[in-house]
Amino acid sequence: MKETIVEKSKKISKNYMFTIGIILCTVSLIVLMGILPILGDDLLHGTVGVGIHFMEGVNGRYLGNLFGINMSSSFQLRIAIKCLALLGISYYIYKISQTKKKIFWFISFFLVLMIPKEMFRQIIVNSSGFGNYVVPVLGLLATIHLYLSQKTENNVFGCAIFLILGLINSLFVEHVTIYNFGLSVIVFIISCFKFKNKRFLALFYLIGSSLGSYLMFSNPIYLSSFAGTDDYRSITTMKDIFNKFCIIVIEAFYQNKFMTIALLYVSIKLSYLNKRRIISQILCFSSFSFLALYSLEMLNPSWSVVFPENLTYFRTGLSVLFVILLFTAISTSYISKKDKYLLSFCLISYIAILSPLLVVNPVGPRCYFPAFIFLIILVMKSLSIFNTVKEFDISKLRMGITACIAIEFVFYFTIYGTIYSESKVRLQNINSAIEDGQKEVSFYSLPYYEYLHGAEVCPEYNEKVFRMYYGIPDDIVFIKEECQ
Repeated sequence: MKETIVEKSKKISKNYMFTIGIILCTVSLIVLMGILPILGDDLLHGTVGVGIHFMEGVNGRYLGNLFGINMSSSFQLRIAIKCLALLGISYYIYKISQTKKKIFWFISFFLVLMIPKEMFRQIIVNSSGFGNYVVPVLGLLATIHLYLSQKTENNVFGCAIFLILGLINSLFVEHVTIYNFGLSVIVFIISCFKFKNKRFLALFYLIGSSLGSYLMFSNPIYLSSFAGTDDYRSITTMKDIFNKFCIIVIEAFYQNKFMTIALLYVSIKLSYLNKRRIISQILCFSSFSFLALYSLEMLNPSWSVVFPENLTYFRTGLSVLFVILLFTAISTSYISKKDKYLLSFCLISYIAILSPLLVVNPVGPRCYFPAFIFLIILVMKSLSIFNTVKEFDISKLRMGITACIAIEFVFYFTIYGTIYSESKVRLQNINSAIEDGQKEVSFYSLPYYEYLHGAEVCPEYNEKVFRMYYGIPDDIVFIKEECQ
């Protein structure tokens, strides 16, 4: 009886600490989202105001545009949507990883915010990017979780949910729409033969994604892209596809240092869980070799002068080789079939989401976020598998993970807190100068502009949208000394 009471008290204590941790992370996230500046396209969208705006004359990203405009127009909506989406994505990563240890939620939360700088500034700081590239990920993960969940029932309500998810997941950004449609086709085929109790859910998901794909790609703007008459979008020629492939591989994988090292750890650990000793040794040696080469370039970039002309191809080949290595490590390890299927699904999804980017222009770091999330799920699921091995107890890293999240927020608060205060001072100085009757005012870039999207003051577009958003008269001349 005494042990039972002690166990109950420990369980209550753990739940209490988990709740406190969630609250602290949420409050910190609200503060961080609140101090992010509004710049670039967000300034233009912010002048439209809250309402139903699909921007159908620009592209077929109807819901992405709707979210982007309303987030730019409302401070409260911006904070609410960003926080709910990021917390929701962390939650679904935790649930899809199929682990019962609550510490994994904090790991997923840490990894979601630990995205590369270029990606962070384009999709977290920039509200338009957030609406198009982050929000649909929440819908995709919700769909995957509901389908995998044993509680999801094959009834009218369930079918309606999957119909809606299939539709809305298709109205944000093009390569996610293509992935969503492909996923719905595969899920429907699998459900017809294996999971027959969910075949109607899969059918309505397919119907919804088909309808959403049609609504997006029936937009006339895409016909202009295929015809080559669109000034912004274009189709990659066959001659340039290989170069585009190299760029995507390097930007989406090789330069993503933190995630690459995490995947290297997963690969090495899976190598030790291999059924055959020879394959295990080959995989382990290859993984350590990749780690050595990658670490050498990261710590001492000057080594790359050894391959000055073929460095791009070398990095691309190394990255492709590692992905093949990782897939081999997953398929030949002695983990359960269910775990193999989930890990393989994450890796295939990563490739499937990036594949459409080969044939379109322009492409930037923001496009890689949906694929990046599947790598996080792969790492999380791998950690949960390793946690079942006696010599690996993730709970022992509790303090380390807490420290990592704390340092992560301190870093972001330092950067964006400085930007926030300097932005206020700059706007106050401009308004004060206008009130004093001055016709020339200083307009300078904010600090840490490399962590911002659309912060440069030299481009005329950025000056124009700044004037529009803050209502600065055209007869006021901006003095931009740094552009001279």
